[in-house]
Amino acid sequence: MEPLIVLIILGIFGAILIFPIWTLALLYSLKSAQDKMNSELQKLIKSESQKRTEETKQPQPAAAAVPPPATKPEPAMAAKAAEPPAKSAIPEEKKTEAKHEEFKSADSPSMFETEVDLEEIEEHPKEKPPAKVWTPLPPPPPREPTEFEKNARDMICRIWSWIVVGDEHRPKNVSFEYAVASVWLLRSSILIIVTGIGLSLQYSIENNLIGPYGRIAMSIAAGLVMLIAGIKLAGKKYHIIAQGLIGGGIATLYLSIFASYKIYHIIPDAKLSFALMILITIAAAIIAVRLNSMLVAIFGIIGGYCTPIMLSTGTADFPGLFSYMLMLGIGVIVIAKYKDWKILNSLSFVFTYGLYWASMDKFYDKQEDFTVAITFLSLFFLLFAAIPIMNNIVHKQKSNALTLFGMFLNAAAFFPSAAYLISSLFERKWVAAASLSLAAFYILQIFFFLNRKITDRNLLVLLTGFASFFITLTIPLVLSDEWITTAWSLQALVFLWMSCRMKSNFIRMIAYVLYFLAFSHLFIFDFHKNFVFAKNQDYFNEMLTRLMTFGSLIISMALGYRLLKAERNGSGIISSENDTKEFIPKNFSAGIFAGIGAILLFIYLHFEFYYMSRTFYQPCQMPLITLIWTTSIILAALAYSRSSKSLYMVVSVILAFGLLFKVFIFDLVFWNFSIDHLWFPVNSLAEEASMRTIDFLLIVGTFAWAFAILGGRTKDTAKFFGVLSLSMLFVYLTLELNTFLNYKAPLFRAGGISILWGLFGLSFVLGGIIKEVKALRYAGLILFTVVVMKVFFSDLSRLSQLSRIIAFISLGLVVLAGSFVYVKFRESFNTDSKSMETSDEKKT
Repeated sequence: MEPLIVLIILGIFGAILIFPIWTLALLYSLKSAQDKMNSELQKLIKSESQKRTEETKQPQPAAAAVPPPATKPEPAMAAKAAEPPAKSAIPEEKKTEAKHEEFKSADSPSMFETEVDLEEIEEHPKEKPPAKVWTPLPPPPPREPTEFEKNARDMICRIWSWIVVGDEHRPKNVSFEYAVASVWLLRSSILIIVTGIGLSLQYSIENNLIGPYGRIAMSIAAGLVMLIAGIKLAGKKYHIIAQGLIGGGIATLYLSIFASYKIYHIIPDAKLSFALMILITIAAAIIAVRLNSMLVAIFGIIGGYCTPIMLSTGTADFPGLFSYMLMLGIGVIVIAKYKDWKILNSLSFVFTYGLYWASMDKFYDKQEDFTVAITFLSLFFLLFAAIPIMNNIVHKQKSNALTLFGMFLNAAAFFPSAAYLISSLFERKWVAAASLSLAAFYILQIFFFLNRKITDRNLLVLLTGFASFFITLTIPLVLSDEWITTAWSLQALVFLWMSCRMKSNFIRMIAYVLYFLAFSHLFIFDFHKNFVFAKNQDYFNEMLTRLMTFGSLIISMALGYRLLKAERNGSGIISSENDTKEFIPKNFSAGIFAGIGAILLFIYLHFEFYYMSRTFYQPCQMPLITLIWTTSIILAALAYSRSSKSLYMVVSVILAFGLLFKVFIFDLVFWNFSIDHLWFPVNSLAEEASMRTIDFLLIVGTFAWAFAILGGRTKDTAKFFGVLSLSMLFVYLTLELNTFLNYKAPLFRAGGISILWGLFGLSFVLGGIIKEVKALRYAGLILFTVVVMKVFFSDLSRLSQLSRIIAFISLGLVVLAGSFVYVKFRESFNTDSKSMETSDEKKT
C-alpha cells in the first residue's frame, strides 16, 4: 500500500508545484512574444509613415522633351519625330517595338537619318526620379558643460596661467613665448639676486670683511632699494619686472631681520624682531592689493608664515604662535575681500594647519594646553569656512570644485583634530560636542543662504550634506549600540519629512542614505546581538529591545511610505536651481518603502516566533511561522481585491509557493515525518496532532479563503488556490489518518485510507455536479478508480478478515452514494449537454 500512496502523493505534489510554474513560464513566453510582435509592428508602421512623408515632399520631375533631329527626315517620319513624346499609358516595350517596325519599312537614307535621330534620343533619355537616399540621423549635440564645471575649469586655467605667465590671463597681442620668457627670466633673476645677497653675507662673514652691523645695513638697504624701485616701475611698461623687484625686496627684508636676530643677535628681543616681520607682512599685503600683484602677496604670505619658523625659540608659546597665525589668516580674509586670489587662500590653509600640527606634535601637553589648542583650532576652522561665504557674497561667485574641495578639507582637518584632543582627555561621548557643533554651524549657514535667496546649488548641497553627516555621526557617539538603529531610523524619517515639506531632492537622497545605514547596522550588528536564547523571565526584556530596534525601523518605513504617497507637486523652500535632480521617482520609492518594510517585518516575525517557541513551547513553532505566511497571503489577496493591481496577485502566488516549500521541506522534517512509512512518529499523539492540525488547517483555510475572495476578480488565480486548498486537505488527512491508525488500529490502516479517499471522491463528484465543474467531477471519478484498484490489488492481502469486511462494506456504500448522486442529478446531464459543457468551460 505504501508505494501506491507514495506515487499518488508525489503525483499530487508534482501537479501542485510543477503545473503552476509551467503555466507561469508559458504565459511569460507568450507575453514576451506578444511584446516583440507589437514592437516590430510599431517599427513597420513608423517606417511606412516616414516613407509616405518623404514621397509627398519629393517633387515629381516633368517629362523631358525629345530634341528635334539634326537632318531633315522623311515627311512621315519627320512628323513623328517632331512631336515631343508625351506621357502615355503604353508600356515602353511596345513603344520600342513600334519604332523598330517603322525602321524596317523605311529605305536606306531615311534609315540612316533615323539612326542619327535615335542616337540623339539616347543622348537625352527620359529623366527618372532620383533614388531615395537614406541619410543617417545627425549625431546628438555634444553635452554642454554645467556652470559648475565651467567655473572649476576657469579656476584651474587661471591658476595654471599665473604659474606659467605670471597673470591669470595672458595679455592680448602678446605671444606665448614672450609671456613665458619674460616671467620666468624675471623669477629666475630675483631668485639669483636674493641668493647672491645671501652668499655675499656668507662671504663677508667667512672673511671678516664687513662687521655685523654693516652686513645687516647693506642687506636692508638692498631690500629697500629693490622695494622702492619696484614701486616706481609698477603700473608702467616694466610692471612685470616691478613685481619681481618688490617680491625680492620683501624676501631680502625678511632675511635681514632673521639674520639680525638669529645669527648676529643685533636685535636681542624676539618680540621686536617679530613685530618688524609683522610690519613687513602688512606692508607686503598693502602693496599687493594696491598694485594688484599676486606675486607680492605670495611673498608676503610665505614670509609671514615662515617667520615663526625662522625665529623659533625652542619653547612652547601656543597663545602667541596661534594668535599670530590667526592674525595672518585674518589678513588673508581682508585681501580676499578685495582680490579673488585662490592661491593665497590655499597657501594660508596649508601653512596654518601645517604649523598647528607640527607645534602640537612637538610641544602639546593635554593637561595644560587643551583649552588653548581646541579654542584656536575652532577659530582656524571658522576662519577658512568664511572664505567661501566671502566669495559668494562679496564677489558674487558661485562655488566651484576647488571651493567645495577646500570646504571638505577644512572640515576633514578640523574634526579629526578636535576628536583627538577631546578623546585624549575626556570620554568618547564628548566628541559628539564637536560633531554636533559642526552640524549646527552648517545648518546656520543653510538658513543664511536661504534667507538671502542665494542661488548656489552646489554650495547648498554640500552644506546640507555636511550637516546631515555630522548629525548622523553624533548618534553613535552619544548613544549605546542598541539605540543607533532606532536613532538613525527616526533621523531618516525626519529628513524624509523635511524633503517633502521643502521639495528638496537632495535632502530626500540623504534620507535614503540614512535608511541604508540603519539597515546596514541592523543586519550587521543588531541581529546576532538581539536574537539569543533567554530564560523565560528574561525573554520579554530581550523582546522589548528587539521591538524597539526592529519596530522603529519598520514604523519609520511605514510612515515614510505614507509621506511619499501623500506628497503633492509644487514649489518648496529650496528652489530648483539650488537642488539636485530627482534620484528615484517618488511613486517608485513609495513602493520600495512598502516592500522593504513588509519584508523586514516578515523576517523579524520569523525570528521572533522561532525564539518564542524555543523559549516557551516548541511544538507551536511551525504553526506560528505558518501564521506569518498565511496572514501575508490574506493581506496580498485583500490588496488585490481592492486595487486590482497585478503585483499583489503575483505576490500572493509567490507566497503560496513559498508556503508549500516550507511545508514539505521544513514542517515535515520538524514533525519527524517518516518517508518510508508515511506517518509521524510521536511522543504525545494528541499534543502533536493538535499542533499539526492547526498548522495544516491554517494553510487549507487560507487557500480556501483566497479562492473565495478572488473568484470574482481572476478565475485562474482563484482556481489555483482552490486546487491548492483541496490538495493540501487531501494530503494532510491522508497522512494524519495514516498516523492515527498506525498507532491505534494498525490492522485497519489500509482500509481506513481507502474509505477516506472514497469520501474525497464522493465529495468531488457531488461538488462537481452541484457547481457544474467538470474537472472536479473527473477528479472524483479518477479517485474512485484508484480506490477500487487499491482495494482489490492491495488491501485484500493486508487487511484482517474483520477489517476487510468493514472496509469493503464502507467503501461499497461510499461508491454507491456516488452512483446515487449521478442518478439524482440525471436531469443535469440529459436536458442540454451542450449548455452543460458550455457552463463547464466557463467555470473552468
